[in-house]
Amino acid sequence: MESNFIVHKDYVRIQHTKDSLYLTDTDIPHKNGFLPGIQSNLTPYTIWIIEKYRPSYPNIQKQDYTNTEIWPGDLIIIKSLKSYTALTSYSQNTSLVTKQGEMLLQNLYDSAGEQIFVIQTEARNYNQVKIVNVKDCHALHSHLNKYKNTKDIYEVTSFKNRDENDLWQIIPVSNEELQTLNINKVERQIQPRIYKYIHHMDLVVIRNALTGGTLHSHEIFYGHGNKSQEVTWRQSVARDNNDWWQILSQEQGATLVNNFPNLSMIALLHQTTRQKLTHIKDSRVKSKDYLEVCCAQTNQSEFQLEAINMGIQDLTCLITEYPFRIKHIPTGQYIAALPRQSSKTTHQGEIGLQPKPDQNTIWLVEQVDSIFD
Repeated sequence: MESNFIVHKDYVRIQHTKDSLYLTDTDIPHKNGFLPGIQSNLTPYTIWIIEKYRPSYPNIQKQDYTNTEIWPGDLIIIKSLKSYTALTSYSQNTSLVTKQGEMLLQNLYDSAGEQIFVIQTEARNYNQVKIVNVKDCHALHSHLNKYKNTKDIYEVTSFKNRDENDLWQIIPVSNEELQTLNINKVERQIQPRIYKYIHHMDLVVIRNALTGGTLHSHEIFYGHGNKSQEVTWRQSVARDNNDWWQILSQEQGATLVNNFPNLSMIALLHQTTRQKLTHIKDSRVKSKDYLEVCCAQTNQSEFQLEAINMGIQDLTCLITEYPFRIKHIPTGQYIAALPRQSSKTTHQGEIGLQPKPDQNTIWLVEQVDSIFD
């Protein structure tokens, strides 16, 4: 292996950690696509292309991610080298062998997230990761159950629950092997990630690093707690107006040129409803459950940014696509994307305050709309 990192449009193998078998394009037609599987032999069918993905925004130019390193929490598309079809999660369908959710290889299309995945791992280490679909939250999964009428090719599924069969290792293919396949070598030099500084009063879309869902609110109210405006994380990659927040510095006398150094106190104003992100004291999602996060009219200074060290020298302020946590100072807890459905809406997950800074408390600014653009 030539490097311990991967870049946009890298060629990789994806090895099932438990069984040491490799994700493969079986070339077996099924419905309107092909079946993925795992096998022991290394062939061109076990080579995949990983692309960094960002949802499209009207009137905002897509970024060029050439040679950009892929980090945990990034959204990705995984395509077969042989067929150029993409992994696609159809959790509402049942798989052929074990009747779990269905995973297929299909032509790339403008989906609501069926072909978009997020890498779940605690650090920039791809020896043991989970690859989870952002629309249905099902994991890429395999086990030693063979497809019928095949020789040593095992089923790959879309799996709702979590177990050791969800773990994979992502291994860059050597440039020597790529040359034997007449593929241009990959320049695996770490390039600075393309980023923009975030300023006081900028509009931002904030994405969760574990789920790939956006911090979201709308004119729907909780049926519990203080019955305030609901806050969720939204699963669809088709972003909408309710995903936008205005980020405000709580520093006295802040102006439009102010950045957000680590440990800055911030407020988040929801753009559609003009309500601020808050926690109303002791309100809970359910009795003896997580503390509730809502939107309401408030002037309290409650939230603090906590940057996560990713090894970028001289970086002192919040930028796009850089991980951070949002700490609620009065309680000492973190805004978290909870692993369950929202109580009031469909296809959205629940937000709460959580004391432990797990991966579901990591966020990043996916998009910014600024007067400095």
